[in-house]
Amino acid sequence: MTIAQDLRFGLRLLIRNPGYTAVAALSIGLGIGVNTMTFSGVNSVLLKPIPVEDAARVVSVFTADAGAGANLGAAMSRLNFLDFREKNAVFSGMTSVMGLPLALSETGAQPETIQAQLVTGDFFDVLGVKAVAGRTFRPDEDRTPGTHLVAVLSYDGWQRYFAGDPAVVGKTITLNRQLFTVVGVAPQGFRGINVFARPVVWLPTMCHQQVLTGFLEENFESRRGLVWQVVARLKPGVSVEQARANMTTLASQLEQEYPTDNRGRTVRVLTLSEARRGPNGGNVLLAVGMLMTIVGLVLLVACSNVANLLLARASTRRREIALRLALGATRARIVRQLLVESLALAAVGGLLALPLSYWGQQLLLAARPPFLPADILDTTPDWRVLLFTTGATLVTGLLFGLVPALRASRPNLVTEIKEGTADPGGSEYLFSLRNLLVLAQVALSLIALVVAGLFVRSLNRTMEIDPGFDVAQLATMNVELGTSGYDEARGREFQRTMIERATSVAGVQSAALASFAPLIGGGFSRTVFLAGQDTKDPRNGKLVQIQTVSDSYFRTMGIRLLKGRNFAASDLPSVPRVAVINETMAKRFWPGRDPIGQRYSYFGVDTPVEVVGIAADSDYNAVGEDRIPFIYEPLSQMYESGVTLIVRADRPAAVLGTVRGEMSRLDRQLPIQFVVTMSDAFSQSLFVQRFGAGLLGAFGGLALLLSVVGVYGVMAYSVSRRTRELGIRIALGAPRGALIQSVLRHAARLAVVGALVGIVAALLLARLIGGLLYGVGAADPLTFIAVPAALVIAALAASYLPARRAAAVDPLVALRNE
Repeated sequence: MTIAQDLRFGLRLLIRNPGYTAVAALSIGLGIGVNTMTFSGVNSVLLKPIPVEDAARVVSVFTADAGAGANLGAAMSRLNFLDFREKNAVFSGMTSVMGLPLALSETGAQPETIQAQLVTGDFFDVLGVKAVAGRTFRPDEDRTPGTHLVAVLSYDGWQRYFAGDPAVVGKTITLNRQLFTVVGVAPQGFRGINVFARPVVWLPTMCHQQVLTGFLEENFESRRGLVWQVVARLKPGVSVEQARANMTTLASQLEQEYPTDNRGRTVRVLTLSEARRGPNGGNVLLAVGMLMTIVGLVLLVACSNVANLLLARASTRRREIALRLALGATRARIVRQLLVESLALAAVGGLLALPLSYWGQQLLLAARPPFLPADILDTTPDWRVLLFTTGATLVTGLLFGLVPALRASRPNLVTEIKEGTADPGGSEYLFSLRNLLVLAQVALSLIALVVAGLFVRSLNRTMEIDPGFDVAQLATMNVELGTSGYDEARGREFQRTMIERATSVAGVQSAALASFAPLIGGGFSRTVFLAGQDTKDPRNGKLVQIQTVSDSYFRTMGIRLLKGRNFAASDLPSVPRVAVINETMAKRFWPGRDPIGQRYSYFGVDTPVEVVGIAADSDYNAVGEDRIPFIYEPLSQMYESGVTLIVRADRPAAVLGTVRGEMSRLDRQLPIQFVVTMSDAFSQSLFVQRFGAGLLGAFGGLALLLSVVGVYGVMAYSVSRRTRELGIRIALGAPRGALIQSVLRHAARLAVVGALVGIVAALLLARLIGGLLYGVGAADPLTFIAVPAALVIAALAASYLPARRAAAVDPLVALRNE
């Protein structure tokens, strides 16, 4: 008999037992499905190559601190980039990229904010990307500032904003009130070198005067302005190690040539896959490893479930297998037949896993926050996903099929051929094979639930954090005046009018302007030197984040001034510069001294700044971040063309639309971005934590469900095999309550022993992921008490129905059947 015959026989058995097949296939489908769904996401973020020519030869180059080994934003200054591009001996091409928002205007319509990228003229050539319509940039279009206002559209942007009209090539579009000529359209699927970026348009670097303002434009030609992402293509025959050696040498030369700007700085060269992990690559891999481990546990629980089903099924086929052995079949032949049946069942589960994985992905996308587009990740299955699913299916079939096959192929021929023999291998022994599988299910489920519980507890602790300002009463919106044609004089007048109009809206208590909003913007950092320090040596300074605010900022935000004064109308550009610092900066920069009246200066600027006030610490970039030094500067002294309007109201969501309408009436062509309540911003800033906790919770719940089914199956099987024994005990006067207790005690033993094993394993795993938790210890007592207790209760609940069935056995029927 061939394997094909074995397969046909196995399929006939599956069809003949639809209930068994459905339960087993669904269990396996769920297990493989969650693994495929998770791997598909990992594949999209970390593994799927960026659609460029020979992506393995493309590397990322970014600045790092030689002393600390830390990266500085994975970015590089433009002047250093130009030197590296000219002097390196390892790259055939080197290009730089900067992302920025722009306002796309259509006739008679409100401008819409789109994502754009400023790139060097050889960007597409270095990556080997060809236009599907028109052309990409020519070298001469990126040599002289402002002479070639040209643009290349992304394929998605072409379809969304121009309906895929090929005639758009050669026409002009309006970006930030500037006319740009569309010269081409990028191919479908190409979205730059960042998997999360969704640029609508690319512009040459030499258009910077038309689209950049403030800090970015002021530091365009600064070696300290680390704002460019750099990628390069290796020359034929050059390895990544050779490129690293050459670039490190060049970085040392630039450090010696420009010690003021480059002292202590070097470069790192990483493959694109390494760069995609980000600055904290170790944490990314740890999080991915943890997620794949949890879904792997779900699959093992599913395998245990199906293995128990196979054992139960094998007990009904003992006579058949014994007869086949008696007629001359070898044990290997029997094992092969049973394994083929298991693999056929796994294949059905694998096929079911594909739509389950797809539906799971759709549910996750539906749960994304509003600021993320639906196509944020390309989760289209590729050969990696299909290979993973196929491999998982094969391994799963072997996992749940091998042990039952080996056991079923060793029957007692004399005993099994006699009809009516009781099962000699019941499930009452704690460490019987069936019970061991249930113990494994309980232990694996507990591990998954503990990890999920730790992350849920961590999320709850994070959400309880006081960020240092009144989240519930604030709303924000951003405007950029510089790229809309406003000079400083007109811009200051417009900003003054913005506050007046906002505060005139009914329900608004106060309004303020800032260069960015906490948890939304980000801002910039500058090197600070205390009075008396050598400002020519960057090592004497410290990087401090800076925010420019109006004098009503602290009152509007609800940030307390601990000492000194607020900004005043007299703080004008013509008087000495002043600043308010936060409490952390006061303690770290002037320990044991009064910071009020102290002076400092910035790198490259000799003008001193006097500290006039100390504000309470708050969160600036992320909820629950470590306390960092922070500086507030008055908008009245340091003009910013791009500002965020912040309004304070009892019901900010109710007034947000009215305030936006007032801003639009001031200038209908002015793009208004990031219109959001601070409560939503707070929630969105925790999206990763909330998403991770929810996903782990769902996986843990699935593992629990499968375990409960497994416990129920073992208890039901045990009761069915003990029918004669139970009938005799009832006939002899045993109380039915005692029989229920007997079954529940057996279930409790399984659950408790499995939970104990799971607790030990969960403690070991929790120690590895402790760095990903906030405010919760890896051995959090509440989690390690509540989860095992809930699991034991669930196991007992699953056993209650079989226990009731045991107590309801009719002794006459049981004895007659025997």
